[in-house]
Amino acid sequence: MFKKYLTRFANVVVLTVLLQAVMFAALIYEAGRIYLPAGIALITLSFICAVFVATGETHPVYRLAWVLTIMFVPVLGGVIYVVYNSRRVSRLIDREFHKRFQAALKHKSREQELVNGDRASRYTAQYLKEAVGFTPSALSDCAYFPLGENKLSLMLEELRKAERYIFLEYFIIEEGAVWDAVYAILEQKAREGVDVRLIYDGAGCLYPLPFGFKKQMEKAGIKIRVFNPVKPFVSPRVNVRNHRKIAVIDGKRAFCGGLNLADQYVNLKEMYGHWKDSASMVDGGAAWDMTLMFLSMWDFLSRDEQEQIDYDAFKPEARVGSGVAANPEAGLAVPMFDIPHDKVTVSEHVFLSLISRAEKYVYITTPYLMCGSEILSALYVAAKSGVDVRIITPYVADKRIVNAVTKSYYRGLLENKIRIFEYAPGFIHAKNIIADGKRAMVGTANLDYISLYMHHECGVCFFGGKVVADLESDFTKTFGLCNEVTLLDLERVHPLMRAAQRACRILAPFL
Repeated sequence: MFKKYLTRFANVVVLTVLLQAVMFAALIYEAGRIYLPAGIALITLSFICAVFVATGETHPVYRLAWVLTIMFVPVLGGVIYVVYNSRRVSRLIDREFHKRFQAALKHKSREQELVNGDRASRYTAQYLKEAVGFTPSALSDCAYFPLGENKLSLMLEELRKAERYIFLEYFIIEEGAVWDAVYAILEQKAREGVDVRLIYDGAGCLYPLPFGFKKQMEKAGIKIRVFNPVKPFVSPRVNVRNHRKIAVIDGKRAFCGGLNLADQYVNLKEMYGHWKDSASMVDGGAAWDMTLMFLSMWDFLSRDEQEQIDYDAFKPEARVGSGVAANPEAGLAVPMFDIPHDKVTVSEHVFLSLISRAEKYVYITTPYLMCGSEILSALYVAAKSGVDVRIITPYVADKRIVNAVTKSYYRGLLENKIRIFEYAPGFIHAKNIIADGKRAMVGTANLDYISLYMHHECGVCFFGGKVVADLESDFTKTFGLCNEVTLLDLERVHPLMRAAQRACRILAPFL
């Protein structure tokens, strides 16, 4: 058993990094104990780091967590911060990605303004234009998928129709029935001459994928890029991750949402009861903009290979000339994405825009609820202003500590007239928000610090039309499957458990 454990590459990486960390810590403590000047230098470094963190521009919760870490381990804390939180390294990476995206943005879809939209929709659309660069695109066809099974079925159908290219970008890919079905199509399409490209995150796929997966895909004719591969060395880049989920077919159809390519997301493997996820599909200019999002990431990951991308060569034929005829019932859509550490937290700002400008209701689904004071304040103000604010979280937890932190927020939300619902059948992984039945976002970002500030994320904002209507209907049905949490329920929780939940909140920035 132990031999089998050691032969898996992912386990070797984890064990190697842990061994380095232990040796590193022991060396620092021993140096500080034996050589007094070294100990003084390390304590001074920790003090400088604490001051630097406390006066920095990062989120207050993040600053507090690091300051406490440095205080509790004064000799090692400052060194840990320097090694694992090198924002300079992250910003250099993000600056390079931003440069690549600006090159792609020159080929974005035709600009369209929300002339007839309500004022709140126009404000949100204008923000996305300034923050991301994309403008609303009229849709001829679109879809909202209330379950992973629905999305997978149509995505496989669209993959089979591919004639020019297939672009996939996922945080997690895991061996199983879902990946087998996708891979069979990708392999066949690659043999037919279709340009098949796959991006996956090095940490997200560290355990789910076998050693040699990349070579296997390349042998099948599938081009591969790995975002920030995890290596058996201590590195400040380890916390920079790509949490996006994108599928593009010929630039004509694009999918985005919470689903990864693994069996549990479509309930072929039960892990935490019934798994509810969601996704959306767009076409036209929105699909082309998502194509540019993928290609700019590919360009960024191909910088060592000096690959040059001709964006115009990927334009879908249907967009040449007059383009796709719009369907008024489909509404408008704007793709969006986040770059960590660039000081523009797009997903958070969109949440804030939809919450603060709601007049009737705001409904949210999130698997993890560990947001900062900005979103909490917006939720409190909206609810106390008469807006019906509801949040759906999981009843069955996939991560106990994270779920404990999520529950620690319940009392403050309930006391401020926000209704909390737990998805009784199991685990809800969807990351959606809808306001007034007019504006919505279906994306990949959770309401937690890691998603909002530390990951590459993406999503699609919808203004009116079919997706918004279907999402509203899905919320109505889902509320009927939930247990509503009340203040009386919280009083039944043992005081020690409530204290433990509260204490875990200090870990929120690291979860």
